[in-house]
Amino acid sequence: MFRWVRGAVLGISAVSATFLWIFPAVSLWLGSCFRNFSSFSYFFGDFSGYFAVVRIMSI
Repeated sequence: MFRWVRGAVLGISAVSATFLWIFPAVSLWLGSCFRNFSSFSYFFGDFSGYFAVVRIMSI
């Protein structure tokens, strides 16, 4: 079980690292959002608008 979980974690880490290597602007944007709590609240506000659009489109 431990090997399976470790393999999954390493696989996800490899995919994330590759994605951030290809798209470095994403890591810069996320870094600026999680710098402190007030930045996190700005980050959450952006996503709440996206969720509202998705919910309206699914109705």
